[in-house]
Amino acid sequence: MDKQNAIKYKSLMINEKEKLWDLLLPIENIFEVYHAKNMQDAICHLASFPYHLVVLVSVQDIEITCKMVKTIRGLQKDPIIILVSENIEESILCIKKGADVVLTINCKKEDLRLRIYTLLQRYLGWEMGNDNESDIIQNDLFIMNFSMRKAFWKEHELNFTKHEFDFLYLLASSSERVYTYSQIYQIVWNEYPQGNIVNMIRCMIKRIKKKLKAADSDIPDMIHNVRDIGYFFKLENTDT
Repeated sequence: MDKQNAIKYKSLMINEKEKLWDLLLPIENIFEVYHAKNMQDAICHLASFPYHLVVLVSVQDIEITCKMVKTIRGLQKDPIIILVSENIEESILCIKKGADVVLTINCKKEDLRLRIYTLLQRYLGWEMGNDNESDIIQNDLFIMNFSMRKAFWKEHELNFTKHEFDFLYLLASSSERVYTYSQIYQIVWNEYPQGNIVNMIRCMIKRIKKKLKAADSDIPDMIHNVRDIGYFFKLENTDT
C-alpha cells in the first residue's frame, strides 16, 4: 500500500464506545479521520463533504443500525464497514441494507486492516479507471487488471468466476503473504465463515488450477498451501 499511503484519505467514524479506539488505530495511519459525535453529526458531514470510508460501531438496536446504514448509503457510494456484537444475523441484515463489510467488535486489528486495504483497492480502482497502474498486477507472464476484471497468461485470457478472480487477485496483490482460510473466506465471499470453508476454498483452487493448465500445460504453480493455515501466491520467473 505504499502508493496509497502517499495520499491522505478521509474517513468518517461513528463510534460511541471509547474503549474501541485502540482497535481502530490502523485507520488513523491511512486516513484523515473525522469522529462524528452522533448520527445527526455524521449525516451533516456526509451530505457536505466527500469521504473514502465510513466506519460505524453499532451500539444501537439492530433495526436502528440498519436504518443508519440505509441512510449512509443514500448519501455516499463509498465503502461502509460496520462493527457489531457477536451476532451473525446482525451482519446479514447490515449487508442487505448496504454495508460492504461487517466485523465483530472483538475482531483482530489485522482483520480490520486487511478489509480496509481490500475495500480501498476495490473502490478507488473503480474511481480511477483503467489507467491506474496500481490496479494492474503483473508477475512475469501473468497479468491481472482489477478494473477490467480480466486475467491473462501470456496471450491467453483466463475466464475466472467472480470468487476465483477475487481470490487470485487477493493473493497476487500481496505476493508471498499467507492468508488464512478464514481471511480468504471473509474477503472473497464477504461473509462470516460458515460450514466447511476449507473444502470450499480447495475446490475453488482446483478449478483455478485446471483453467491455468488449460491455458498452458507448462504453467508453473502460483498458488501455494501452508498446511492447516491457508494459501499464498508465488510465481517463479519463467523463460519467455
